[in-house]
Amino acid sequence: MAGIINAFTWLINTIKALFSMLMNIFETIGMCFNYIISIINIVINIIATLPTWLKAFATITLAISVAYFLIGREAGKSE
Repeated sequence: MAGIINAFTWLINTIKALFSMLMNIFETIGMCFNYIISIINIVINIIATLPTWLKAFATITLAISVAYFLIGREAGKSE
């Protein structure tokens, strides 16, 4: 009888641990997106202070950088 109770306890603890790990992964992904949004807002404010002729190039560079980050090509390799 004690073995069955231990098995159920182990199963419940394993499910709790897996659920906790999954929730931590989603929380971390959410924090990453929040950080990205904050950084983009700061950079947009900085771009707003640039001269008019430079704003277009800075905006395009920001858009390309964010796109590369989101698709996972931070290294800039063309492989």
